[in-house]
Amino acid sequence: MVASSISVAHSPARLVVEARDLRTIEIRQFFPLPETASTTTEYLTDMYFFFPAGFGPVTDTLSNRDFYKRSQVYMRMHSPDLKLQELYDLNSPDNPATILRRKLPLLLTKEAPSGDALTALAQLLGAEVADAVDVKLRFLKRSIRSANIHNLQLTTLESELTSFCADLLSTLNALRRIRLKALAHGAVVHEELRSALYFCAEYLGAVTDEALAELATALDRSDGLRDGTGLLTQMRLEVARTAERVNGWRIDQGLLVPWRADHELFTYRMGLLKKELQQSLYVNTRGGKRDPFVRNTAAMIAAGLAATWATLAQLPLWTGAWATEEGLLFLGVAVGAYTLKDRIKEWVRQALAVRWTPWDEDRKVLGDALAQVELGAFHGRAKERFHLLNEEEIPQEIKEIRSRERTVSGLTIENENVIHYARMMSFQQANGNPVPPRYGVQQRFRFNLADFLARLDDPVESVRYFDSRTGRFKRKEMPRVYHINLVVSQSEGAENKRKNSKFRLVVNQKQVLRVEAVEDL
Repeated sequence: MVASSISVAHSPARLVVEARDLRTIEIRQFFPLPETASTTTEYLTDMYFFFPAGFGPVTDTLSNRDFYKRSQVYMRMHSPDLKLQELYDLNSPDNPATILRRKLPLLLTKEAPSGDALTALAQLLGAEVADAVDVKLRFLKRSIRSANIHNLQLTTLESELTSFCADLLSTLNALRRIRLKALAHGAVVHEELRSALYFCAEYLGAVTDEALAELATALDRSDGLRDGTGLLTQMRLEVARTAERVNGWRIDQGLLVPWRADHELFTYRMGLLKKELQQSLYVNTRGGKRDPFVRNTAAMIAAGLAATWATLAQLPLWTGAWATEEGLLFLGVAVGAYTLKDRIKEWVRQALAVRWTPWDEDRKVLGDALAQVELGAFHGRAKERFHLLNEEEIPQEIKEIRSRERTVSGLTIENENVIHYARMMSFQQANGNPVPPRYGVQQRFRFNLADFLARLDDPVESVRYFDSRTGRFKRKEMPRVYHINLVVSQSEGAENKRKNSKFRLVVNQKQVLRVEAVEDL
């Protein structure tokens, strides 16, 4: 079962929360870059995860190291406003295909761009097309679910769907033209670029085919579109005709199609191709030098204090009178002190580390992968912090948001474990090499819930009841679910804009069932 996703578009950063797979949630944000080199833009994101008591003692089992092992953060260049119409227009200035097409003839000159830069540009093209297809597909599926014969949206929906099918074919044809132009330059074209364009074509062919299959399924399940005019049938036929042409395009390009390929090999290959298209686009991060020094210094001081504590507690034993009653008492104190030594060391280390630096990680951000092909460069910092909060440490504003829009109104908030994760991003344009206005940084934060879900009860509960309709006692298997509440608070630097959003993660022992948008403030 694929969980639903909710997109909240607003300043300071576009926010999407969805289930990436059965046990992992993904929180995506897009950060625009500053327009001038002298400007620094800062974005602060606070995420509060409220785990109910049914998940067990989170505070006893989750350390900083455990949290960062379960979570991952990826950042890459992205332009969320690029539409398919622009991505197949080889004269559109913001289209990576346009830039690539213009750079290919330079391979015959002394100003030839590097193979790495051109390969990254081809990968950017594939990633942007895949994202644009996904955005339009989500829109069409929502429209199909909500459209019916009474709301007069049918003709608009048909026009949107027909346009989408035409755009898919035009995009694939534009990609074919780029590949042909690259091949026409023969030996001067880098092997990495040829491979990247081939992988791009193979992956986008699969993405297009799957998008059309999802559209067909959505149409087949829609009763609201059956208006007696045959409009639903016409749309369904349009999708099928487009899918047939896409399959022909893939076969003509020598690409794998799932209906005549080994299924295991096909899915494995598509997974690798997706990573191949995106790996060069990830923004490079380098660890700062300050944090290890601070952590090591705090650890050394904490170890010294703990050792001093243990030594002082044993001083009375050095008299040799440990066999007396007083000596036995001191022996017990010494043993207790030694037992506490490690805990004291950890408490002191954490207290000093928090006092000296409020962030667990502080990394440099370098976005220069596409600087050689006129997509600019930027730099900045990425800081992150994890903390388990007591009830009195939760900001009052966050408490109020958590208490509103409850699933069962009237109940008091139960004893919850609260995880707080904060991430501060700051960006600056590189001098003399600005990033185009429509491009920015997309951040993907992934949090794996597998260990938390494993603690829950079985996903099915047997319920016995009396059915008044039949006059019989019955027994029925009903789903047992749990709710993890997530409050995301976003703010943007100097303007101090703040946006709070609340989500409900509906889960059971096996998976994340869905993500629900609860409140957007």
